[in-house]
Amino acid sequence: MPKKTNGSSIVKTLGRLYVNNEGQYLFCLSGGRNRDAAQDMPLQPLLDILVQNPDMDAHDVLGKVGRRGLRPADIETARLFLHRYGSNSLSPEALPVESHRVLLLDECTPVTAAVPLSRVFGWTTHVEAEGLAGKRTPDMTIWDYVSRHNFAAIVTRDSDFFKISDDHDTGQRERLPFLIHIGENLNAETLTALFIKHGHGIRHLMTSVRNGVIVRGCRMSSKDGLNPLI
Repeated sequence: MPKKTNGSSIVKTLGRLYVNNEGQYLFCLSGGRNRDAAQDMPLQPLLDILVQNPDMDAHDVLGKVGRRGLRPADIETARLFLHRYGSNSLSPEALPVESHRVLLLDECTPVTAAVPLSRVFGWTTHVEAEGLAGKRTPDMTIWDYVSRHNFAAIVTRDSDFFKISDDHDTGQRERLPFLIHIGENLNAETLTALFIKHGHGIRHLMTSVRNGVIVRGCRMSSKDGLNPLI
């Protein structure tokens, strides 16, 4: 989660969302040297609309809000906040119970994929929503987070996670996070479509044994399909 503002500087998360010194989440609609925070948009009204209209299109939500400067991507940010932290922006919820935690998306995957992937594959969050994004966050920190909170798998485009998996392989791979390596740069819609297409195969590989060895991951792309990684 973002830190509170410090003077005129802000720390943003999930796009243009930030939290002010009063603990209120807002969208940064104004910027530049003469930035006026009074013009920014509070998150809570958007959460209220989405709770009442969960399937409303982003453009329809924009029309309902009628706030100049708000973008469709901001609506999807609010949708992700609602999914991850609940409907009260002043009291964000913790992670769901362990049995519901399935995928953690890393920084090279689209943050807006978390909500649709939760619908088609299982509860998903993104490193951006967990405060783990940025070049200063080592891959090992993300691995530890997934392991500590018992996520089933990491979805990544970073092959470095396989080196980490090798280093932690003590012959009990069933205790290691499953790695889903995406072989190309995909938007949220295409990534979700791949999980819909290969969901059964991924789930099968997550519990498979090949030549007496537990499958530790898979590679997936729109061109080459789904392939196991032993």
